[in-house]
Formats: sequence, C-alpha cells, structure tokens
Amino acid sequence: MTRRRHWASLGERTSSAGIRLLLFVHRVFGRMPFTVVLGPVLLFYWLSSPALRRASLTWLTRVEETAGCFGRKPGTREGLTHLMRFGETILDKFLAASGKLGLDAVRRDGDAPFRADPPDRGAVILTSHSGCQELLSVSAGEATEHPIVILQHTKHAREFNALLERAGLSPLRADIVEVSAITPGTAMMLADRIAQGAYVVIAGDRVPIGSDQATAEAVFFGRKADFPTGGALLALLFHCPLRMMVSTRDGRVNGEPRYRVHFASLDESPSASRRERAKWLADMAQRYASELERELTRSPYDWFNFYDFWKDADAEKTL
Repeated sequence: MTRRRHWASLGERTSSAGIRLLLFVHRVFGRMPFTVVLGPVLLFYWLSSPALRRASLTWLTRVEETAGCFGRKPGTREGLTHLMRFGETILDKFLAASGKLGLDAVRRDGDAPFRADPPDRGAVILTSHSGCQELLSVSAGEATEHPIVILQHTKHAREFNALLERAGLSPLRADIVEVSAITPGTAMMLADRIAQGAYVVIAGDRVPIGSDQATAEAVFFGRKADFPTGGALLALLFHCPLRMMVSTRDGRVNGEPRYRVHFASLDESPSASRRERAKWLADMAQRYASELERELTRSPYDWFNFYDFWKDADAEKTL
C-alpha cells in the first residue's frame, strides 16, 4: 500500500522570478494580458502534474455529484478553469499584500457578532483555503480594533513572505504562530491574547503535521473526510466564541475581481465536559463542514486544496 503524503510535504512549485514577471505584466498591461500570459504556465502545470489533475478533478466531481454545479462530469475544461481561478487568486493575494486591493474589494456577510464584541472579548476563527483571505488580514486594522493572531504552517508562511520580498513587495504584517508546534507556553500566550480581545485565526480544512489524531470525521460533499479539531479545542479551553469565515469570488467591478467573505457562528459559548468533549468537537467539525459546503457550492472553483482531501483510494480509478 502506498503511503499517503501529508499536504505539507507537497511543496510549492512557485518561482519568484516568474511571479515578478507576472506582476510586471499586470502592472504595465493590466489583468487581461496577465491572464493571457498565465494561461500557458498553468497549462504546463496541469499537463506535468498528475497529482494536481487528480486532486482538482476529484474535488470538482464531488461537487457535481452532490450539487450538480456543472451539469456534466468535470473534465479538462473545468480543471483548467479551477487552476486559472487559483492563479488569479494568487495575484490578488500579492496585490492585497502590496496594498493595491483593500476593503473596497470585499463584501462582508454575517459579521454582526464581531461588531457586538467588546474590546476584551476574543474569539477563535476557523478559515479555509478558499478565495483571497489576505484581503482581511492586510486591512484588518481598518475593519476591527481587535488584534489578529494567525496560526499557520510556518514553513509555508515563510515561503510566501520570502516570495513577497523577492517580488519587491512587503511581507504580510501579521502575528503568525506555528500551528504544528503549539507548546504549553504557546497555549498560555494564546489564552492571554484572547483574554485581551485578540481574534485567533486558524485553518479548519487542513490537518497540521503531527496532529493526525486531533481530527474528527465529517460529511463533506457526500463523503466523510477528516477535519482538524485544534481550533475548536482552543475555543473550548479558552471559553471564547468559535466562528468561521469563508472567502469566495463575488463577481467583478470594472474588470477587477471582488470577494465575498461569509462569517458564521459555530458556538458563541463553548461548553463541554471531558466526557462530552469528543462529541462536541465532532459536532463543531460537522457544522464547519456543512457551512463550508454551502458556501463552496455557490463558487466551487474557489477551493484550493490540491491534494487527496478525502483520502479516497478509488479516486484515481473513477476519474
């Protein structure tokens, strides 16, 4: 049996020189010429990476099977559209980091609980690998006075910031904590920050290295998948609200993309005994998965987990 690779081991096939070239094309000629130049690059990745093709088509097929978004079995056309959306979103991430996309490019929905938070009330926010969430990270100071703490896989965060620097842009200004090594000291720091009103942001759709046991199964687009429970557990231990946010494309204005960020409350007052903890964590995983599924059904090309999310041994046979 072939051992499945963890998502973090897949690496980023990104060239800083290529990014600089693409950003130059966008800056001088605009988005349409950028898209024209990007097309052949993405076609090369599509043709040269069987794993990427399989992951994309598995995802799109799951969406079609459960929601009928495409009206046909997804193939190369849908897969390339998915990859093109990913490439355009990467551009938007860099534009957000450089300050060329701000709050005017975002439409927020469901953020009433945040507006009601007192200054000393923090929360845990589960995100997903969809859309351009950097828009909120970069402009958080304009949207809220609460400090933002982002828990990330630090290796990828460093690589992204390094690419920003090599491309001549400023790294994201965020308090980043390594999610794969939360020590007791780190937990105490997070508890203190939340008590001071910080929003702790952590991905809800990827399992950190070394945390394969800290998961719960949830039905996602018709099949069971593992979702990390670390964020929910933090909210339970720190007695703070557990919420989530999903970013998806929301049309265009004057040729430039706009994004919608949907917020949802999973549990405003987490409470569970030790005996009830496992069930509560499983319930939170399912609530998160169901809310994420609703959002992605309306914009399936916006989810960018290009790996075997369902760990489906039959996926290669069915595509």
